[in-house]
Amino acid sequence: MSHLTKLEIRGIRSYSHKRPVIMEFPKPVTLILGPNGCGKTTIIEALKFACTGDTPSSNKGFFVHSPKIADEYEVKGHVKLQFVDVRNNAGVVTRTLHTVQKEKTMSTKTLDGTIKRNGKDANNKNTLESLSLRCADLDKEMIRCMGVSASVLNNVVFCHQEDSLWPLAEGSTVKKKFDEIFGQKRQTKCVEELKKKLKEIKEQNKLEKNELEHRRNNRDKAAELEEELDRVEVKLAAGKLDVEQIDKQVEELKEQLDESLAKVEDARQLERKRDECLTRLDSLKETKERMEKEIKTPYPHPTEKLRNMLSSFERDLQDKRKREHELTMKQADVTESHDKAERNMQQFSMDIGRLEEAQKLYARLQDEHAKMLGKLAQNFQKSSALLLGKNMTVEKESNAIQLVEAHMDESKKREERRIAESKAELNNISKNIDSVKTTLYKAQEELRIKTETRKKLKEEMDKLLVEINGIKTSGQSLSRIESDIAAVEEDIADFEKSSRLDEIRAKLQSTSEEMQSVAAKQDKISGELELLHSENRDRQDRERAQEELAVKQADIEKLLSSHKSTITRHLGSMPAAGKHTATLSRYLNTKKVKGKELSAKLTREQRSLTQKEHELKTAKQQLCELEIKARKIRDQIVDVCSTPAIYETEVRTAESEYQRLKKENSNLVGITTVWQKVKDQISETHSCPMCKTHLDESGTVKAVESLSRKIAKAPERAIQSKESEAAAEKRYVALKAAGPLYAQLNELERDKIPELSELVTSLAEQIAEQRQNVEEIEEATQVEATDEFEARSMEKDLDYVDRLQAECSNLKDNIAKLGSRLTCTYTKTLKEAISEQAGYQEEYKRLQEDNSRLAASKSKKESMQLGLQKKLLGLREEHSTLNAQLQGLKGMEERRKEKALEIGKLSQAERIVGDTIKPAQEQLKELGEQSTELQDADLAKQRQIRDALNALSLDIQNARKLEQQLSSNRGTDGSSLTALSEKLERCKAEYENLKAKKRKLESDLQQVQTDLNGSQLQKRDLEDSLQIRQFEKDMDGITEEIGALEKQLADKAITNARRKASKLQNELEQKRQAKAGQEGRNRGISDQISRLKREMNSDMFKDARTKYHDQRIRWHVGERTAKDLDMYAVAFQRAIMRFHKDKMEEINRTLRSLWVQVYRGGDIDFIEISTDDAEFENASKRKTCNYRVVMNKNGTYVDMRQHSSAGQRVLAALLIRLALAETFCDNCGIITLDEPTTNLDKENIQSLAWALSNFIKTQNGSGHFQLIVITHDQDFVDLLGRAAQISHFFKVTKDDQQYSWITKCKTTL
Repeated sequence: MSHLTKLEIRGIRSYSHKRPVIMEFPKPVTLILGPNGCGKTTIIEALKFACTGDTPSSNKGFFVHSPKIADEYEVKGHVKLQFVDVRNNAGVVTRTLHTVQKEKTMSTKTLDGTIKRNGKDANNKNTLESLSLRCADLDKEMIRCMGVSASVLNNVVFCHQEDSLWPLAEGSTVKKKFDEIFGQKRQTKCVEELKKKLKEIKEQNKLEKNELEHRRNNRDKAAELEEELDRVEVKLAAGKLDVEQIDKQVEELKEQLDESLAKVEDARQLERKRDECLTRLDSLKETKERMEKEIKTPYPHPTEKLRNMLSSFERDLQDKRKREHELTMKQADVTESHDKAERNMQQFSMDIGRLEEAQKLYARLQDEHAKMLGKLAQNFQKSSALLLGKNMTVEKESNAIQLVEAHMDESKKREERRIAESKAELNNISKNIDSVKTTLYKAQEELRIKTETRKKLKEEMDKLLVEINGIKTSGQSLSRIESDIAAVEEDIADFEKSSRLDEIRAKLQSTSEEMQSVAAKQDKISGELELLHSENRDRQDRERAQEELAVKQADIEKLLSSHKSTITRHLGSMPAAGKHTATLSRYLNTKKVKGKELSAKLTREQRSLTQKEHELKTAKQQLCELEIKARKIRDQIVDVCSTPAIYETEVRTAESEYQRLKKENSNLVGITTVWQKVKDQISETHSCPMCKTHLDESGTVKAVESLSRKIAKAPERAIQSKESEAAAEKRYVALKAAGPLYAQLNELERDKIPELSELVTSLAEQIAEQRQNVEEIEEATQVEATDEFEARSMEKDLDYVDRLQAECSNLKDNIAKLGSRLTCTYTKTLKEAISEQAGYQEEYKRLQEDNSRLAASKSKKESMQLGLQKKLLGLREEHSTLNAQLQGLKGMEERRKEKALEIGKLSQAERIVGDTIKPAQEQLKELGEQSTELQDADLAKQRQIRDALNALSLDIQNARKLEQQLSSNRGTDGSSLTALSEKLERCKAEYENLKAKKRKLESDLQQVQTDLNGSQLQKRDLEDSLQIRQFEKDMDGITEEIGALEKQLADKAITNARRKASKLQNELEQKRQAKAGQEGRNRGISDQISRLKREMNSDMFKDARTKYHDQRIRWHVGERTAKDLDMYAVAFQRAIMRFHKDKMEEINRTLRSLWVQVYRGGDIDFIEISTDDAEFENASKRKTCNYRVVMNKNGTYVDMRQHSSAGQRVLAALLIRLALAETFCDNCGIITLDEPTTNLDKENIQSLAWALSNFIKTQNGSGHFQLIVITHDQDFVDLLGRAAQISHFFKVTKDDQQYSWITKCKTTL
């Protein structure tokens, strides 16, 4: 049973945060006396906080000693409780609250707590467990240690004075408290979980039932699929026989068709040659007609004369091209000189304009330079007083910039001297500041060290004082521990005499030996049973194997006789037993390899033939396309120039014409500008600007009018020139665009068309040779396929024969093996052995029960003996600890006095050091202000001087830039302009001369090109006439060849051969279609079989019967589980109701007894707690239970809350808590009473004291009951002390600092 031993409080409410207050809890009663507000109730609150983690207020900051009152930033509230848990193990729990006072708010947090507890390891040795847990885990662990629920601790064990009247509060409050005490919420949750689980199981059973129905349907469907598969396999076998018959008919038709096709193929070759000749003839006719239309001048001369004329034209053309080339080169040279002269004219005009602009710029720069010098002198005069300390001026002269720069250098040196003086003064002030800071730091450091030393000594002294008080308090319980040790030693001796542990151990050993003997007999009979079962199974297996062997041998004979002739024909002889499949496989592999070789060869030949036919067709198409493409390209080139032969010459001519017109147009734009300038100069100066000739008034007017006419016509000439340039550009672009066509035409006529003609002829010869090879390979492939088909028709049967022979061999071996095992003989039958085994099992079960009962008794007594020994050991250790503490008490007192003297000395030294710090701080502040003022003035002065110097530097920089510009433009004068004008006139004369030469060369070149184009057209007509003569000759030869082929075709009876071949092909096609139809049906049936097999092997139908059986078992198990769980839920609810009813009856019995003992009035016989806890037949109807306190007088029950005085209510609430503690605190003997005499008269107080003394005597029989009473009534303490024979009580008071303090006092007996 759990109880409390010692409590340590520090920093909780009115208890000091600097020194702990320790209080012991003697048994059976702890009396705490003190006036109101002294901190008595805080003890109950601290106990409740240590055990449950709950504080009186939701804001834990109010539970901790206020940092404002303590005049500190943070305070830690500390509660340490020493206790003994329900397993009689000593433990210590520590909880800490940390409160921080901020500027406007206060924050509190709970630190992790610890539990230190004695325990035992695996070897049953004493150990010390230390657990550091979060608050929630710590609360749960403490509830387990106390042995009662949190609601009982809060509402019964540690009940605050303000909450002590809860049994007579509102009905909802009373119901909530009792529901928490009875664990109603947990019970209700458990019932709801059971119902929820039951509902889930029922829903799952519905799903399982649906799944069962689904499995049943799958089982039925699987049976239907098996029947369908058997029917379809029979249908497939019949279809395969039909295909074999059709194959035989097809082979006969193929032989007849091959003979007819050979004749038809010969005729087809002749027709193909004839068609080729006709195609060539038509192509030649079309080409001849087109060329005749294109010839502009026909030549009826003989062929030889035409060739001579063509040679003469070619020589003439070469001479004309040579002349054209010479003229073109001369034109290029003249054009280049003309363009160069034109560029020079333009450059001279631009240079003249640039010189005029430079003269204007030089004048403007001179004005700006003079202004800038004036501005520089003015700015210097303004800033001279600041920079040099006196007013100075500078004249606007050439050396003004050098004078200002010299004065600026002097100003910079003067400013550097001033800055150096200011820095020296600042350094002196800084040295003084550092000196004062050093003195101040040393004083502060000395003060800090002394303060820390004093605080440390104060803490050590407080700790010594706490330890001394604790030792004094603990010394008083030394005699009690010695008496407890003697009592425990006596209990151990009595237990060893009465326990009879040796007798129990002997009986346990005897029972274990008997169990081993029975187990050995049981193993023996189990072995005999297994051998008897095995022999029975072997006999049945041998009989079944003999029957199966006879059936399989008959099947082997039947199959081999049906295929004997076929095997002999293909394999040569009958293979050995078990070798049929291997021999046939080797034969088939040979045929397969040969068939694959022929098939591969045939495929290669057919693929090669098809490829070459495709290549031939492609080559013919490409040849025709290239010829058409060449004609189209030639027509496109003719649209641009007269003939492709002169295309290159036409391009060069068009390019030179376009360049000439472009340059002429550019010159026209430049000369218009020059004319306008000349006109303006003549009007102004009455002289020619070119030759400098003076003009009279009439000459000036004529010159101006002439220039005006030219300027007026200039736009029209420009437009005409641009139109000519655009036309020349269009022709040049068109000719250049035809360049790729010209290159493409040359490539087609010289390379591609001749190459394709040769390729067509070569491919035709190769195709004829390969067709003959394909026919030979097809015949050999057909022979091999027939042999392979016959061999494969018996493959399945021979494979089945091999499997049957292997199975027969295995059956013979199995029969011999089973016969050799049937040699064991036993005197017992199978039934006798089973009966004997059941007897041994019952005897073993009885011995096992006896053994478990003896082991439990032994374990219980050993546990009790171990508990007593452990208790004795703990008391002896506590006795030794107290003795050691009492011996060191005197030394601790002396150390405390020494530390108090040291603290006094350190306090005096702190005051002396503190008096020297303040003057140093004031001096440091004054020096800092002086340093700041000096630095600010110095920075302002530096900023002004820097701004003035920057302004002067900017002016000097601008003036120097203007001087540089003036020097760069100083060389501009009128002589350069006159020289450029003379050069321009000479360039114009040269330009006009070159222009005349260029026009003459262009005229000559155009005449030569015209003659050249006419000659090229005549040459083309001559070449086309010669080509037409050659076409006519070729056409005559082709016509003769066609006549010979027609004669050969007339000699062959090709019509009948084709008719017969067509008929055979139709019949063969019909047979093939019939075969394909039957094979398609067979494939459909095979697919249907595969589909049926896949469907049968799918997850839905595979093992459908087994899955249905397993699902049926799952459904039955679920139904039984739901039924059992429903019964368990009802039984659980009834058990809860029975538990509630029994507990309430027990509470009311105790309450009536206590009321009769305590209450001295005659108006109430007894009181009890009334509930509506009726037990229904259907337990699920009970949902809640309401509670109220009633009083009885002469058999009449009245609600006590409405019909009783305040004193009666206080007494009733107190007794109800005692009754609840008696009922629910089986594992926890603690109960606290806070101000139990409130509102009680003297008579009832005396009765309460005597009743409590009787209650204590009754409960203290176990030695673990512990009552803690807190009161302010001295008389009640004396009464209870005399009645319960209590020698001491604890008095709570407050010291001068208003901190609570606890002292131990003697009672008045």
